[in-house]
Amino acid sequence: MKTFIKLLRTPTDEDKLGPQQKACMNAVVKAVDGKVGAQAERTKVIEGLTSGGELTTRQEPARILSFYQPQFKDKGLIEIVKVADEKPAAAPKAEKTGSTTPAAAATPAKAPAPAAKPVGATA
Repeated sequence: MKTFIKLLRTPTDEDKLGPQQKACMNAVVKAVDGKVGAQAERTKVIEGLTSGGELTTRQEPARILSFYQPQFKDKGLIEIVKVADEKPAAAPKAEKTGSTTPAAAATPAKAPAPAAKPVGATA
């Protein structure tokens, strides 16, 4: 499954983003060439974070982006779009001939055995 990040709007001063958040959003804006409504594959955004030099942290850029994505989404800055990978068409299954039920399932169930009488009990 591929994940894309769609830019819904560019951030403003009112969004009050911290340095790491700004670096992440700058990478998103750069990945979509500043076009609102455009989307870029998440891996491209992460590459932009790695090569941009704005993000200075010990953590992996993918982890930083994952942390801030829900906040960006809540602020209406981005939308996360997941697209399933295309799978090749499966060959049609051959039809089976004969019965599809096992022989054991075709026989009627037996009644349970009567309960044993306790020792010393009278009829």
